[in-house]
Amino acid sequence: MPQSCSRPGLATPASTTRDYIIDSGASVNLIARKLLSEAEWSKRKRLAVPLVLRTANSKVIATHTTEVYIKDVDMSMKFYILEDTPSVVSLGVLCKIYGFALFWKGNSPPILITPKLSLIHI
Repeated sequence: MPQSCSRPGLATPASTTRDYIIDSGASVNLIARKLLSEAEWSKRKRLAVPLVLRTANSKVIATHTTEVYIKDVDMSMKFYILEDTPSVVSLGVLCKIYGFALFWKGNSPPILITPKLSLIHI
């Protein structure tokens, strides 16, 4: 859980460990505003056209994106900022845009293969 900092609702810059859900049904990467560091929040960009996302319960609107560094894969990725959401990494975005691959055989745990050919057991 991130500690509080000078701006309410934002993660501390020292907070580099986050949990992510890798979601095969998500069309974009998502992150909650409260989980962003000061640096990530300051790099946000307003969308020319807000993105409407349909969830199981309602529609939500993203108005900004930011780059988020993910230590486990040693790269930054574009995330859409929402007020309240788990941190979601789209499996489709990982594979189509960032060059990842997924290997999943039978009952074995799935393996995410990075563009640098590192293996991540998920």
